[in-house]
Amino acid sequence: DVSNSYRQTFDRTLTSRSVHELARRCSEKIAVRTLFGAVSGAGSGAGNV
Repeated sequence: DVSNSYRQTFDRTLTSRSVHELARRCSEKIAVRTLFGAVSGAGSGAGNV
């Protein structure tokens, strides 16, 4: 069935896209957290000196 195979392809594309979006958000969160950690670490280090 053509429509069925089309739907499967569409579902697969949609799923991979949402997974990609989720991964991108996670990597952004990690990057922000790392950045904040580095900034706060540098700030506390400068404060200790």
